[in-house]
Amino acid sequence: MKSAWKVHRTVAARADGQRRWDYAYQFLLQWMADASATVSSTHIPQQEEGHARGTLRPGLDRPSTTGPDH
Repeated sequence: MKSAWKVHRTVAARADGQRRWDYAYQFLLQWMADASATVSSTHIPQQEEGHARGTLRPGLDRPSTTGPDH
């Protein structure tokens, strides 16, 4: 059974609308700057570690077949 919900969007002018938009925009800019600084300072590429004692598990790659794979 489908619901009979309808979504309506309206625009309401507010006296402090411009100030609120500026605040939200500045907040997003600061959030992105903080996120970029965190990622760039903590993400230092490292050499991959070898796993000489690790075991290989058979069956990761299935053998090829002659038929199409649908």
